[in-house]
Amino acid sequence: MRATTAFLWVLPFMCFSAAAAEVDASLYGEWVPEQYACRSGVGIRLNAKGVTFINGAKRRTFPRLEAGYTFWGGARYKGIVVAVFPDTEDKPAPFVLHVNYGEKKGAALVQYPNPALRADFPFDDVLMRKCRAT
Repeated sequence: MRATTAFLWVLPFMCFSAAAAEVDASLYGEWVPEQYACRSGVGIRLNAKGVTFINGAKRRTFPRLEAGYTFWGGARYKGIVVAVFPDTEDKPAPFVLHVNYGEKKGAALVQYPNPALRADFPFDDVLMRKCRAT
C-alpha cells in the first residue's frame, strides 16, 4: 500500500536542523510492513545502535540518528508523530522514518529517495507496524 502525498515526499528532505534531537527510547522497536508477519525477516530495527534495514540476509545500518519532534507542525505541534532520520551531511537525507504515522501509536512510514535502498529494501513508502520493543 502506497501512502505518499507530494507534501510527505518533499517536506522531509528540506531541512531538519531546527528541531533535531535525540531519538527517545520509547520509539525503539522492530517494524515490519503491515501485511508481513513479525518474524518475516523483512523490516526495520530502531534501537540505541541506530536504524537497521533488514531484508533476509541483507542489512544496512545507519548508526547516528536524530529526531524531529515538532516536524509535523512546528513549535506548537502537540501530536505524536516523530520524524527519525540519519545524522548526515547528505542532502537529501537517505531516509526519513515517520514513527506514530497518522497520529497512530505503533504505525510508521519510511521514505527514501536512494535507489540502492529501494532496490535492496522494498518498503519505501509502505505503511509499517511495530512488532515489539528492542
